[in-house]
Amino acid sequence: MRRKTVPLLMLHAARALRCAPLRTRRTLALVTRQAQIYDAPTLYDAAFGFRDFEDEVDFLCAAHEKHGNTGGAPSKILELAAGPARHAVEAASRGMEATAVDLSEAMAAHGARIATENDVALDYRVGDVREPLPFDKVCSAWLLLGSVGHLLTNDDALRCFQNARKALADGGTLILELPHPRETFRLDGVSEDGWDVPFEGGDLRVRWGAEDDVFDPLTQVRQASVAFETDGTSITDVVPTREYTLQELKLLSTAAGFVDVATYGALDPEFVAADDDELAYRLVVVLTAY
Repeated sequence: MRRKTVPLLMLHAARALRCAPLRTRRTLALVTRQAQIYDAPTLYDAAFGFRDFEDEVDFLCAAHEKHGNTGGAPSKILELAAGPARHAVEAASRGMEATAVDLSEAMAAHGARIATENDVALDYRVGDVREPLPFDKVCSAWLLLGSVGHLLTNDDALRCFQNARKALADGGTLILELPHPRETFRLDGVSEDGWDVPFEGGDLRVRWGAEDDVFDPLTQVRQASVAFETDGTSITDVVPTREYTLQELKLLSTAAGFVDVATYGALDPEFVAADDDELAYRLVVVLTAY
């Protein structure tokens, strides 16, 4: 009897599948519920409080003035999926008409308290960015801190971008901030998975993502493991996060009525180039409404 031959490449592929760790073959066990970390706004706010919000708002305003067409610096801004809304509060402190929206009631209440403590006016609404937004004639809308990743499907992203477009004045800008593509494609470790920040006389230990997180290559959704730990509190959860490519964002935003204008590597008023090997650690996309 003649012996059947199997191409060597197929043998290697079959052997790799048999030897693969279990975590690479359980991508269908997806977690889709709302993560409870968003019900702990004080911890969340502290976790990202190390950011320089003044500098970042300097960049956001300068980017709008450079790429938008509403008559100079923005006079009315909208922060989407705003969380503690620190950028909106900073904008309001500069005299801009600031608005914000977030799905979490706890986050909205926390952001409103921050605005009150800073003696600024902030119109903060609880709402879903995939649904029509109760704002109009906005100069610049901001979707920051990787919040685009919470839009798990193309339909989610398209609806969000379309709603932002309707809220914007002609010539307004939509500015997105995401992980850098080097991190998305795991070319190098652009940002840390864990960090410590001061919190109530001690430290808050933050962990966002781990090497064994489940990733579904068909949906591009990663089940990111998240933990907030202090001396008195420990919250461990999973946050489903869509990993977008720049090309996908360009296509979706064009379909929603935007022109992609520029990409940068940080929310830095020095306008760091997105391909700067040393200074670029985020992907910032500036879109203009037409």
